[in-house]
Amino acid sequence: MGDALLVAILLAVNLGLVTYLLYLRLGGGGAPAGVIRRVVAELWLVFGLATLMLLGVSRLLGTSTARGPGAEAISLAERFRALSGYEQVLAVLGLLVAVLLVVALIRRINRVVDRYAPPPPTGQ
Repeated sequence: MGDALLVAILLAVNLGLVTYLLYLRLGGGGAPAGVIRRVVAELWLVFGLATLMLLGVSRLLGTSTARGPGAEAISLAERFRALSGYEQVLAVLGLLVAVLLVVALIRRINRVVDRYAPPPPTGQ
């Protein structure tokens, strides 16, 4: 449980920093507070859901005892093949949903930033 707690703490710290940066960027562009709150809520929700999806896939695959990246890749493939067909589908769908959620979030944030970002400074 120690590794999971460390990952949760690091994720929360990083999401807090991204939240602050979004607040600075969007607030500086005059975005309404409601827009900023919705984007931040979506950010935290998506990363929470993606983390839960990846945790579910990790629990399906089990813990690796392999040493080194090559052995880890082989172990991962073996553990995936050992799953039932249903579990393999769940694992692939979980990974796909996690990636798609993050991609959709990035696109949404880009649209909001493009709409409300302050104009670039003009140099003289």
